[in-house]
Amino acid sequence: HRLKKVVDKELKEYKDTEPNRMRTAFRKIILQLPGRCLDLPAEDKSLPVTRQEGTQNVVSVGPYMVGNTILEGSYGSLHMAQHRDYGECLLRLVPKSDVSRRLADILQLDREVCIMTNLSPHPNIVKAHAVLNVAGYFVCA
Repeated sequence: HRLKKVVDKELKEYKDTEPNRMRTAFRKIILQLPGRCLDLPAEDKSLPVTRQEGTQNVVSVGPYMVGNTILEGSYGSLHMAQHRDYGECLLRLVPKSDVSRRLADILQLDREVCIMTNLSPHPNIVKAHAVLNVAGYFVCA
C-alpha cells in the first residue's frame, strides 16, 4: 500500500509527458524506493566503491575487498570477499541497472533481501548480515 502511494505521487507530475520521459521518470522512481517503502536501505553516498583502473571491475565496496567471482546470475554476481574487521565472506553485487528496468525486479530483490536477513541461523543456509546501497550497486554480505 505504501508503494502504491509513493509511485502514484511521483508519477503524477509526469502523467502527460512523452513515453521516453515517462520511462526515465519511472526508472528514477524505482531507484528512489529503497529507504522509503522497501526493506532495501537508502543509498549511502559515504561508502566508497573502488574500481580497477581502466576496467569496470569492482575492487572494494565500503569495508569489503572484492575477490574472485564465484558465479554470475540474472541479478548480479557472487564474489569471495574480505571484510576489514570480520574476515572472509561472500558478497553479492547487484548492479542497479539490472533491477531498474521493471518494478517487479526491484520488488523481487527486496523480497530476497528481507528473507535472507531474517532467517534463523542454520549451518546449511546462507544469511545476509549486511545489505548496502552504494553508487551503482546493491550489496548483500
